[in-house]
Amino acid sequence: FACVRASAADLPKLPPETMGLIDQARALPPEFSADTLLTLAASRLITERPWKLRLIEEAFSTAAQAQVPYAFFCHGEVDIIQCQENRGLNDALGLQTRAIEAMLELDSQKALGMFQQLAPPRISSVTCQDVVTPNVSDYYETAAKVFERGFTPKQREKEEDLHLLETVI
Repeated sequence: FACVRASAADLPKLPPETMGLIDQARALPPEFSADTLLTLAASRLITERPWKLRLIEEAFSTAAQAQVPYAFFCHGEVDIIQCQENRGLNDALGLQTRAIEAMLELDSQKALGMFQQLAPPRISSVTCQDVVTPNVSDYYETAAKVFERGFTPKQREKEEDLHLLETVI
């Protein structure tokens, strides 16, 4: 999947206030930057399709650098305060799958390419004694959406959709 990004000069002009918000979002730590870029792309402030595409692609790339790789469930004897604090963090997988789902609405082929860049979750074994369990359901839920909406009839004829499922499973 090759991202072909329009240069800033090729994008439609945005009001200075909106550009200021985008610049501020880019200056945030990755988990907050990606979340804010996705929120802006979905907002009434960004109406031009090229900008939506750009912000979603940028959010996907930025999200990969988030400190927390996956969301998680807390259970058992755990410091509930620490657990609640960590649960509020945006995880890389959750942000990247949000970007893919946003892209599905605009360009299903780009969304497919983004999903194919996403490495399947690698979870070490979890025991009953662990107080935190990774939650990677976003990956599988997004895989189902991409399987459903991300392929052209020609790609389905070549069974590329089935190959995606094999990779996911």
